[in-house]
Amino acid sequence: MTPPPSGNLGVILDEAGQAAEAAATLRQAASANPRDPRTLYHLGVVQHKLAQPAEARETLGRFIAIAPAGRYEHELADAKQRLAALPQ
Repeated sequence: MTPPPSGNLGVILDEAGQAAEAAATLRQAASANPRDPRTLYHLGVVQHKLAQPAEARETLGRFIAIAPAGRYEHELADAKQRLAALPQ
Protein backbone atom coordinates (compact mmCIF):
# COMPACT_ATOMS: atom_id res chain seq x y z
CA MET A 1 0.00 0.00 0.00
CA THR A 2 1.40 3.38 -0.92
CA PRO A 3 0.27 6.65 0.60
CA PRO A 4 -2.11 8.82 -1.40
CA PRO A 5 -0.45 11.30 -3.80
CA SER A 6 -0.32 14.03 -1.18
CA GLY A 7 1.28 11.54 1.21
CA ASN A 8 3.92 10.75 -1.39
CA LEU A 9 4.55 14.48 -1.81
CA GLY A 10 4.97 14.80 1.95
CA VAL A 11 7.63 12.08 1.93
CA ILE A 12 9.44 13.79 -0.94
CA LEU A 13 9.34 17.14 0.85
CA ASP A 14 10.72 15.55 4.01
CA GLU A 15 13.53 13.87 2.07
CA ALA A 16 14.31 17.27 0.51
CA GLY A 17 14.75 18.77 3.99
CA GLN A 18 11.44 20.64 3.99
CA ALA A 19 10.00 19.13 7.15
CA ALA A 20 7.46 21.89 7.90
CA GLU A 21 6.01 21.67 4.39
CA ALA A 22 6.07 17.88 4.61
CA ALA A 23 4.12 17.98 7.87
CA ALA A 24 1.43 20.21 6.39
CA THR A 25 1.09 17.99 3.32
CA LEU A 26 1.04 14.79 5.36
CA ARG A 27 -1.58 16.24 7.75
CA GLN A 28 -3.82 16.88 4.74
CA ALA A 29 -3.24 13.34 3.48
CA ALA A 30 -3.96 11.88 6.93
CA SER A 31 -7.12 13.95 7.17
CA ALA A 32 -8.28 12.64 3.79
CA ASN A 33 -7.40 9.04 4.66
CA PRO A 34 -7.02 8.66 8.45
CA ARG A 35 -6.51 4.89 8.24
CA ASP A 36 -3.53 4.92 5.88
CA PRO A 37 -0.67 3.49 7.94
CA ARG A 38 2.14 4.77 5.70
CA THR A 39 0.87 8.34 5.82
CA LEU A 40 0.50 8.19 9.61
CA TYR A 41 3.99 6.75 9.98
CA HIS A 42 5.60 9.44 7.85
CA LEU A 43 3.60 12.20 9.55
CA GLY A 44 4.69 10.94 12.96
CA VAL A 45 8.32 10.81 11.86
CA VAL A 46 8.17 14.39 10.59
CA GLN A 47 6.45 15.56 13.78
CA HIS A 48 9.23 13.86 15.75
CA LYS A 49 11.85 15.67 13.62
CA LEU A 50 10.07 18.96 14.22
CA ALA A 51 10.16 18.41 18.00
CA GLN A 52 6.39 18.13 18.31
CA PRO A 53 6.26 15.41 20.94
CA ALA A 54 2.53 15.45 21.69
CA GLU A 55 1.62 15.32 18.01
CA ALA A 56 4.24 12.66 17.24
CA ARG A 57 3.06 10.53 20.17
CA GLU A 58 -0.56 10.67 19.01
CA THR A 59 0.23 10.04 15.33
CA LEU A 60 2.76 7.26 15.88
CA GLY A 61 0.38 5.65 18.37
CA ARG A 62 -2.37 5.67 15.75
CA PHE A 63 0.06 4.15 13.22
CA ILE A 64 1.00 1.35 15.62
CA ALA A 65 -2.67 0.67 16.38
CA ILE A 66 -3.72 0.25 12.74
CA ALA A 67 -0.62 -1.13 11.00
CA PRO A 68 -1.51 -4.60 9.70
CA ALA A 69 0.22 -7.51 11.42
CA GLY A 70 3.16 -8.83 9.45
CA ARG A 71 3.61 -5.62 7.48
CA TYR A 72 5.55 -2.45 8.21
CA GLU A 73 7.91 -4.31 10.56
CA HIS A 74 10.73 -1.78 10.06
CA GLU A 75 8.35 1.15 10.44
CA LEU A 76 6.75 -0.37 13.55
CA ALA A 77 10.15 -0.86 15.19
CA ASP A 78 11.15 2.69 14.29
CA ALA A 79 7.86 4.14 15.55
CA LYS A 80 8.21 2.33 18.88
CA GLN A 81 11.79 3.54 19.24
CA ARG A 82 10.75 7.13 18.48
CA LEU A 83 7.89 6.92 21.00
CA ALA A 84 10.27 5.65 23.68
CA ALA A 85 12.61 8.58 22.99
CA LEU A 86 9.90 11.24 23.34
CA PRO A 87 9.83 13.26 26.54
CA GLN A 88 7.00 12.41 28.89
